[in-house]
Amino acid sequence: MLCLIPGQQWRTGKIRVRLEFCPDETEIEDNRLDIKHENSPLDDLRQQLNEGKN
Repeated sequence: MLCLIPGQQWRTGKIRVRLEFCPDETEIEDNRLDIKHENSPLDDLRQQLNEGKN
């Protein structure tokens, strides 16, 4: 890519572009309210392991 800087000659180089996604804060909060705590299939196994240690 060629670039012209005022008062100087054309220079060659690369262009670097960075994109970053920033989700809306209200959307994140709404999603947290919609999530219901469901029992994990591993909860039973964890409970059995804990009972075995006691």
